[in-house]
This record gives sequence, C-alpha cells and structure tokens, in this order.
Amino acid sequence: GRKLLPVEDAILYCYLPAKRADWGSNFLMNTDMVPNGPRDDIEDIELNHEIAKIAGRQFFYWIKSLIESDENELDSIFQLIPDFDECKKKKQYKEFIEEFQEEFEILIKEEEFIPVIDAEGNKHFERINNIIDDRTGLTKNNVMSDADFIQLMDMSEHSLPVQELRESECFMGLLYHYCPGEMDVDFDDIQKKCAEDDFQTWLKDVDNNTKFIKHLLDSDKLRDFAKKSIFMEYEGDLYEADDLYYDFDSNCSGIAFLKTFVPHLCDSTRTSFENEENWNSFRNDHFKEFDAEKIINDCIIDNEDAISLLKNIDNSVSFFRFVADNDVDLSDNKES
Repeated sequence: GRKLLPVEDAILYCYLPAKRADWGSNFLMNTDMVPNGPRDDIEDIELNHEIAKIAGRQFFYWIKSLIESDENELDSIFQLIPDFDECKKKKQYKEFIEEFQEEFEILIKEEEFIPVIDAEGNKHFERINNIIDDRTGLTKNNVMSDADFIQLMDMSEHSLPVQELRESECFMGLLYHYCPGEMDVDFDDIQKKCAEDDFQTWLKDVDNNTKFIKHLLDSDKLRDFAKKSIFMEYEGDLYEADDLYYDFDSNCSGIAFLKTFVPHLCDSTRTSFENEENWNSFRNDHFKEFDAEKIINDCIIDNEDAISLLKNIDNSVSFFRFVADNDVDLSDNKES
C-alpha cells in the first residue's frame, strides 16, 4: 500500500490556517472552530470545546476508513495517532487536546477496526480489547503459527493482529497502551505454559524445537528456560539442560552401543547452534560436562538392560577399554 507521510509542524485550520494553533499532531485538521480576531489562533469558548470533541470522533473514523480501504501501509496509518501525553505539554491547548483524546479513546475501545486473519484465512476486524499482544515475538518471527500460539496459550476467544501490524512499532505501542493486561503474552507466560502436555507435544517436533530454542537464544532469554524441559534428548524426550550431557559421540565413541542409556542432547540441536557464540556460553554453563565415571555409575552400572549388553564379548572389550582410557575406578561396583 501507499505510505502516508506525516506533516511536520501541523496546525489547525478554521477554513484559513490558524498559524499559532499547534496541537502537536502530525496531520492537518480543518475545523469549524471560531478563530480569534487576527485569525491566527482559536478562541477558548464552549463551541470550540464541543468541536474538539467532534474532531476526536471524526479522527477515529478517518483512521478506521483508511484501514478498511486497504490502500495504505498500516504502519503509516497508525503513525498518525498522536502521542497525547506529548501533545498536552502545549499547555494552552491541553483542555482541547484532552477532549479530543477522550472521544477518540471511547471509540478505540468500542469499535472493531483492528485487522485480523481468522483460522480459515479470512480477514475481518476486531476491537482492540480483543487483540492479543504477543510480546515474545514468537508469532511475529514465525516461530509458532498463529493457530498453535492461540491454542497453546488458551486464548481461543481472541485474535492476533495481521502480520504487518506485528512489525509496526507504532501499532505495537498503541496496543501496549490500550490493550487489557490479560491480553499480554510475555516470556514469563511462556515459561508457565511450556510444561503443559500440549506445549510439550509441540516442542517434541524437531523443527519446532529448533526454532523455539533459536528464538530464545536470539532474544537473550534461553538462560531463563534452562530449568524447563525444552531440550530434546537423543531419543526425542524433553529434559532440562542440566539433566543432559552435551556431546556423547565425541567422548563416548567406544561405547556407542550404550548410547541409549546416557541422556544427551540430540544431534540436530547441537549441530544447529554449535557456531553460535551465545549458545556456546550457555552450553558451558548449563549442560552436563563429560565425566566418564559419573556416566558409568549413574547410567550404566545399575541398569540391567545396559549391563546385559556386556555379555557380548566385543561390547565388553570396548567397555573396559573405555573404563581404562578414562581412569574409571570400578572397585566399588561388585557387578563389574
């Protein structure tokens, strides 16, 4: 769509320009207000205050019509909405601006004007009070589909704005200001939800899991999730970071036949992030360090299924070679 360009130093018009009547907006507004004698300002009279209220309502309907026309960039439309707190610093017009703002904000909450896409891909409009404020960026960055996000966050009665608006700082600022708190979704909410069964099922998909961890890493939030079961183990189950060894293959190649008994990070996650500086720091701080003795004592010796594999002569030779190479003391383990 076409980009609407803001007007710098915009003033009010009372048919002719009232050159001193600057409300701090970035659009021109022509009104029927009564000007002063020199016609360079507006009179502080009741009629003009009523017109300020009418102007606030008409401003909303202008914004709404621009959105519905689908002819202009949405971000440029929402840039037209003033920062009312900043505008009211022009103290001589504060009461006029408050009246304009009050009427505008009544309609903001009552009218359906935010474009959304439903589950069938159809576009319609919703009230701002029904719009989900995804502050995590999961939907904006296509980490999670809209349908999955709404289902997993238990928000089936509410809607996400169209993708173009999620990328608009002006709109997201407006949403932050006017959206009810219960519509906010932040990383704390994700932490609470990610242990639930449906979320865990979603995370067990390798592609979903990789994108999710990548997003947390890029958002500098991964450390907040270290104690959450979001890290995929070799066989596909989810673990907390400190319950997994980072790299089995590099350290335990001689006992590959015991791989399934040693919880360790899946190859796809490890290879996806091994060149990421932030990941390497996280890895060093949170995953289990290689410790041959702990691996044998915690994962092998007391596991009957694992020990049964040592009845195979080749496996047994490889196992005791691993024990010797890593100076593991088995003297306290009678099964040895």
